[in-house]
Amino acid sequence: MNKNNFSEIAEIPLLETQINVTNKEQYILMMEAIALTSFKKSKYIFPAIFFAILFMLTWNLAYNTTLGQIVMTVSIAVFVISTVMSIKFLLERLSFIKSIPKKAEKLQYPTSFVYQFYKDGIYTKNVDLESFFNYNSFQSIGVYKEGIQFLFRFKNSSIGSKLYTTYKVGSFWMPFSSLGEKEVQEVIVFIKELKEVHIHN
Repeated sequence: MNKNNFSEIAEIPLLETQINVTNKEQYILMMEAIALTSFKKSKYIFPAIFFAILFMLTWNLAYNTTLGQIVMTVSIAVFVISTVMSIKFLLERLSFIKSIPKKAEKLQYPTSFVYQFYKDGIYTKNVDLESFFNYNSFQSIGVYKEGIQFLFRFKNSSIGSKLYTTYKVGSFWMPFSSLGEKEVQEVIVFIKELKEVHIHN
């Protein structure tokens, strides 16, 4: 999972990015921008609404035709799954927003978040943790206009359970708000190429 001593990485990083934060207000604005990404994930509510309507429209047909029963069953299943996913992402977003002021108070300003990418993993020093992670530590890497989210493997995996136990977080972020447009585009291109090679869900 981790190199024995991440402070003594010998290789030259393939890409290195540093996020500079000068004060508490900048940090809060930076993380609130990221919180919008979590809100976008609540789009699962739209298929839930669609299938709820479809369920109501097929209610009368369900007891008369096999097709109607199939459509109704699928509608109920998708509605339940979509609703649960929407609620899950909404709760995660609220928890994320609630944690921002607390983390902002703990930081000493000015401060920097460091992200160094190597051929076999990433070293990061950010508000949540400092360590080196092999790429197989991640379930997925999300690329958004607000930043990059590195999502650890799920708790029920051997790697994921160790990560959750050690760091008490399920993911960490690389915000974009303090980077120039050119650097942001370079990071996005690099991360997308990295995902194709290393991240297999």
